[in-house]
Formats: sequence, structure tokens, C-alpha cells
Amino acid sequence: MDEKYQTIKVGSVMSTEFYTIAPDATIDKAVTLMSEKDTPLLIVCTKENFPVGIITERDIVIRVMGGGKKPSETSIESSMTTPVRTCGPNTSITDAMRQMAKKKIRQLLVVNQGILVGVFMARDALTVAPELIDTLAELISVRGKEATPIEEGASGYCDECEEYSDDLKLIDGRYWCLYCREALELDKEEL
Repeated sequence: MDEKYQTIKVGSVMSTEFYTIAPDATIDKAVTLMSEKDTPLLIVCTKENFPVGIITERDIVIRVMGGGKKPSETSIESSMTTPVRTCGPNTSITDAMRQMAKKKIRQLLVVNQGILVGVFMARDALTVAPELIDTLAELISVRGKEATPIEEGASGYCDECEEYSDDLKLIDGRYWCLYCREALELDKEEL
């Protein structure tokens, strides 16, 4: 990978707008807050404002709705993703993406001197992706090779959710990550 991508830091592309919720709050409260704030995730924090987990739209769909639980009776704590994974604002985006791929997660909390300062999501890396894609296209044309489809189980971006995955599978001409494949199976079962 081009050396300049090692110099782009998480702090320059992360989201500094994030919302928190208590672990004992219910899922329906989380859904309302996510809807009001137009955010795909909430950081679950203790009363001391210490992050203990993350609750995402996917967590709610798979663990609550897919599990037949009632959102009004289900606590955030029982459905959140934990433990939280973190990085610093000076972490390169390539190192952050590698960490996310290795842990099979889609976001990292960004902590500076013990204080939560932001959230880095896979899609944040896309702010620099057009330049990266241009560089890769140049390399392919210089080598005189045409692009070939990726193999199943390869890494890349899911065509459904547009998140990075290291376990893509080709379904009906589109590449799907494990999470979207699971959701697709749930949808098929409901039909």
C-alpha cells in the first residue's frame, strides 16, 4: 500500500459526533435515540461515562428482532457488543482497518489519554478511498492486466452494507459479508 496512507490518521477522518446510552436502558429507547439522531450506533457508557459496549442497528436486528425478543423489555446490556475496541487518534487508518478486519468489527472507539474523543467506522476510511482507488487503477493499467473478480472468502467491501469484510461471498452477482448474508437468510426464512 502507498506509504502516504500510513500517514493519514484516524483523528483526521473519525466522527466526533457520537451519542451514548446507559446499559440498563431498553432497546426501544435506543431505537428512538438512533432515529432522532440519525446514527447507526450508540456507545454504551456507565454513569461515570466509561464506555462498556456498543449497540448497533445490526445488533438490534440480529440479537433482538431475530431472537424474538421484545424491544421494550430487552436491556441494552443484554444485546450490546462488548468488549469495546479502541485506538488512538494518531493511529493510521490502515492500521485501524487491519485491527477491525482482524477482530471482525466495523468500528473502533477513539480514545485520547483515557477520554473518548470519537468513533472510527470502516466507512470513514472511504473519505480517502477515491484517491486509493485511482492509485490501484493506475497500477493495474501499468501492469497491463485487467481486473478480475475476487474469490469467495476474500477481503473487500460488501455490496449490500458497504462495510469492509474479510469474508465476502458472491450471491446473485453481488459480494455479501457474513452479517448481511445472515440477515438475508433471516429475510428468506420470514417469507
